[in-house]
Amino acid sequence: RVTIVVHVDDLLIWSRDRRAVDHTIAKLQETYSKITLHEGPKLDYLGIELDLSERGAVYISAEHLVRETLEQYQEQLRFKAKTPALPDVFVIDHTSHLLSKERQKAFHSTVAKLLYIAKHGRPDILTAVAFLTTRVAKTTEEDERKLMRVLQYLFKYPALRVRITGGPGSLIKAYIDASYAVHNDGKSHSGIVITVGDGGTVHVGSRKQKLVAKSSTEAELIALGDEMSPVLFAKHFREAQGYEIQPATVYQDNQSTITLAQKGRSTSHRTRHIAIRYFFVKDNIDRGDITVEYRKTEDMLGDFFTKPLQGELFRKMRDNILN
Repeated sequence: RVTIVVHVDDLLIWSRDRRAVDHTIAKLQETYSKITLHEGPKLDYLGIELDLSERGAVYISAEHLVRETLEQYQEQLRFKAKTPALPDVFVIDHTSHLLSKERQKAFHSTVAKLLYIAKHGRPDILTAVAFLTTRVAKTTEEDERKLMRVLQYLFKYPALRVRITGGPGSLIKAYIDASYAVHNDGKSHSGIVITVGDGGTVHVGSRKQKLVAKSSTEAELIALGDEMSPVLFAKHFREAQGYEIQPATVYQDNQSTITLAQKGRSTSHRTRHIAIRYFFVKDNIDRGDITVEYRKTEDMLGDFFTKPLQGELFRKMRDNILN
């Protein structure tokens, strides 16, 4: 079995059998006249550094891209921040002045770079960056200050990286959470972390919900439905690598949401208006694709991506997510 990740003309190839990799490369060389081959314990793929020097582990780093981005703001970076965002990051000040076209263009470009970095090695900045991506059309001075906060955090911690080790069976575990009505328009915010066993994060998400929830239970249920696709993809990808078929475990910190997901129908008139598509979670439970289990809020990694945590709680969650 050979797995190939393709991005335009950049391929990342792996297999447990070295002969299978060599055979694949030979077939590619028969078809294409020129192939540049890189192999070894340290690889660069699309600007992301993969370090396999430690047996049984892979480190994913975006340090080069982080430092490259910081260089563009070196004259403005005089302070270092312990977190990438202040508690009011989701609050929009409508009295703040709009940026000039030149500053707005620079803002848009930097936020796009940070989003790539956040999704490829630095998930600890994603909550702040996900919000900033919603501000690129009408950017204010307040938004620019929030961007500088993220850069000040990266200035303090430019070399953090994700460590993935898997664990027995490399089972897929997902932590899905929501913060209720944290946005100006009353909408909630979803967060997800997917890990392979107890050994590292392979997917994170932080996004504003599209529906207005009437309760925290509804917000959690919306998050559970919206974030189910990457969980199922991770499960099927794991099986495609030859692992035994096992259900993915989805953790929730709201008991009422777990009851709704397992029953697949409302137990209260307050939740009947939610579209039926959110109850497809029960179909996946019935098919054995997932199980939904309770996890205490203080151990809910998804909470990291629903709001800007601070202090010791931020550091604890970050260290667990980066492994």
